[in-house]
Amino acid sequence: MVEIFEVGPCENGYQMGFLIGQRFSNPIRNRVSKDIILQNQTRPFAQSSPESEQFITTLSDKHRNKFPGYWDELLGTAEGSGVPVLDIILVNFRKEILALISKTQIDSNVVINVDTPEDDLAPMKDEIAADGIGRNFISRGLLEATDIDDALPRIRSSEASVGHNYNLIDVKKRRILNVETASRNRVSFRHIVASPFFHTNMYLHLHDQVHQVKDEHSIPKEIKDDILSLLGDTSDAKYPIYREGQRFSNLIRSRLSRDLILQNQLRPFVQSPESHRFIETLSKNNRNRFPRYWDELLGTAEGSGVPALDIILINFRKEILPFVSKTKISSNVNVDAAEDDCSDVLVVNDSMAIAAHNEDANVALVGHTYLIKSILSNGLSFMAYTYAGELPSCAFGFNSHGLGFTLNSVPPVEDEIVGGGIGRNFISRDLLEAIDIDDALLRIRSSEVSVGHSYNLIDVKRRQILNVETASKNRVSIHNIEPTPFFHANMYLHLKVQQVQDESSISRQKRATVLPKGSKDDFLSLLGDTNDAKYPVYMTGPTLYTLCTAVIDLDEQTLTIIEGNPKKGQVSHVFSISSEDFMAQ
Repeated sequence: MVEIFEVGPCENGYQMGFLIGQRFSNPIRNRVSKDIILQNQTRPFAQSSPESEQFITTLSDKHRNKFPGYWDELLGTAEGSGVPVLDIILVNFRKEILALISKTQIDSNVVINVDTPEDDLAPMKDEIAADGIGRNFISRGLLEATDIDDALPRIRSSEASVGHNYNLIDVKKRRILNVETASRNRVSFRHIVASPFFHTNMYLHLHDQVHQVKDEHSIPKEIKDDILSLLGDTSDAKYPIYREGQRFSNLIRSRLSRDLILQNQLRPFVQSPESHRFIETLSKNNRNRFPRYWDELLGTAEGSGVPALDIILINFRKEILPFVSKTKISSNVNVDAAEDDCSDVLVVNDSMAIAAHNEDANVALVGHTYLIKSILSNGLSFMAYTYAGELPSCAFGFNSHGLGFTLNSVPPVEDEIVGGGIGRNFISRDLLEAIDIDDALLRIRSSEVSVGHSYNLIDVKRRQILNVETASKNRVSIHNIEPTPFFHANMYLHLKVQQVQDESSISRQKRATVLPKGSKDDFLSLLGDTNDAKYPVYMTGPTLYTLCTAVIDLDEQTLTIIEGNPKKGQVSHVFSISSEDFMAQ
């Protein structure tokens, strides 16, 4: 029978670890003396070379700095049990160290698979980050989570070295989540619902992002064939988006043929010698950060039959154009013509909770948009208003968790832009998989953006709206939408960033201050305002057009899309955004 030892309250982590080590010194000493992996692999590795000693030192320093309290517990356990500190460090980091041992001469006579029986996933060697955080430290942190929503950020914010599988259980909320992780901050969730869910030691829903060892011991005979078939289907990640490209190939081709920004700026720039390293770095960083979304992008190109480079360029236009302006390519072209403007009016008070949004874009996008509804392998669904050839969505969307967003571009000056950072299209694509507003915020915060952006996050279940302004160097500002209506055009309002003074945004912002905003009809009237002929809120050309107006009503739990001037109320679509009704649409 396993002994229960009640410890605490303790003054610090060291005292807690010391008491545990002291109480269980015999089992700890016995385990260390019989641990073949420690004796034949991790100990020899730690003492094999200056490089390995430096690796252990770096690994220790990183964990001591990130989790000082847990590191003290580890030291206390060693002291209390009378076992060398190095041995305690090695058994706690065995998974992280074994991945490197396999690349050295230490394992020449020892089979690493002796460690297989542990409840672990099996990523390939090239999927492991040597300088990441150890799974033991992450799971120790989970023991202090207040609820399932706190546990998820703890997992997400730790840059794991080796992938792991977590089954999070929240008794109070009656929720269970299966969370699969891999290095480079890759995380996938699966909500456990009515159907029983079986998990052993292989990735089941993050498999399309991770190369893994197919462990026969982990696959029960009765389900082995189905899972192996799933793991072998490498097209799973991009196939739905391949179908998007295939279904809308004519629209995508038409958009590219009319897109003067692509033809006159992006294509010429990418053919210039100075652009090669920039494009390579931009592509590599986004591919590594979001490999599944990168596959979707390639699938769109393949499905539509257009060059992958063109699809890459239009998806990164915001990240590339500031650097085009620094070259001779832009000498005869107005870069400002590339800007896409949007206007939002937001409110949450006792009588209504509404986000109303004008989707404004360059003339090349007129007639070149579509709605995508996608059902992912983990059961999540999303709906997204999508520009032809681009990832869903650089406009607005919502998912079956009741989480939605609208977007506004913002104009930081060139010195505020970081070349090669994460693209806004990839971040907004990631938001479509957020489970709630806290998860969405974490996804925004954890992406090192290239160009600033403004996100209006909408959580139907919580009846909450946040405006989130971002800029490079991980700068983020959050404004909680309250009873006073909040209007946002295309300039920063609360994040202190040097920005271009955009006359259209300034004009729209001033106009919004004088128009009534007491009802939904007032919001639509504001978004349909054309009082200023040069800088109207509702745009009709010649460069910028309002493609549609989206109204998300959190109380009615609906998304309404209006074509034409919203004052006239020509509704084209109404979608339920309640999780119960979403799948039936």
